[in-house]
Amino acid sequence: MAKPAEIQFILIRTGETEWDAQGRVSGAADIPLSEKGLLQASETVQALADVPLDVVIGAEDEASVVLMTRLAEASHAKVRKVPGLGEMRLGLWEGMRQCDLEEKYPTAYRQWCEDPAGVVVPDGETIGDAEDRIIGQVIRTLEKCKATNVALVLRPIANGIVRSWVDRKGTSSLWTSVNEGPTVDVRTLAREELRAWRERAEH
Repeated sequence: MAKPAEIQFILIRTGETEWDAQGRVSGAADIPLSEKGLLQASETVQALADVPLDVVIGAEDEASVVLMTRLAEASHAKVRKVPGLGEMRLGLWEGMRQCDLEEKYPTAYRQWCEDPAGVVVPDGETIGDAEDRIIGQVIRTLEKCKATNVALVLRPIANGIVRSWVDRKGTSSLWTSVNEGPTVDVRTLAREELRAWRERAEH
C-alpha cells in the first residue's frame, strides 16, 4: 500500500485526570480520567462522529488509551500505542498540588507559568527535551504511516508542544495552546511538508 500524498492529521487533547481535578500536577504519571474527563472523552468522540479515521495513535497511559479506544470503536479504526508520545515528565513535581508548588518553589513556578523554557524540574524533562522527544516521535510515526486519516491523541502539555511547534510559536505561547487551544484540531499535511518538518527538527 502506497503512502498517501496528503494526510488528514487530527490533533486531539485528552481530558481531565483525577489529579487535574484535585489541582495536582499530572505530568507523565499514569492517572485515570476523572468523571469530567470521561464526559469530555464522550464529547470528543461525538464531535468526530462524521470524521473518517483510519488509525488512532497515542501513548500508553490510561487517560490516552481510554480516549483512543473509544475513538477507534466509534470509527472502526486501528489503535497504535507509541510510548514516545507520552506527556512531559515533571519529576518531583508530579502529584504536588499547584498551590503547594507555588508556595515551595515560588520563583520556578512563576517562571513555569510565564515561559517554561528555562525551568528544570528535579528528575524531570526540560521543555526542550520534551519537545525533541515528542516532535521527533510524531515525525517518525507519520513518516511510517500509510493511512490517510490519522488521529493523534496527546496529553495536554504534549498536545500544546506539538501545536506550538507546528505553528512556529515559541514556548512562551505554550500555555495558550494548552488552556485555550481546541480539543480537536484538524489539519491537512502534505508529504513534502512532513519532509520539511524532518529537516527543521534536525537543525
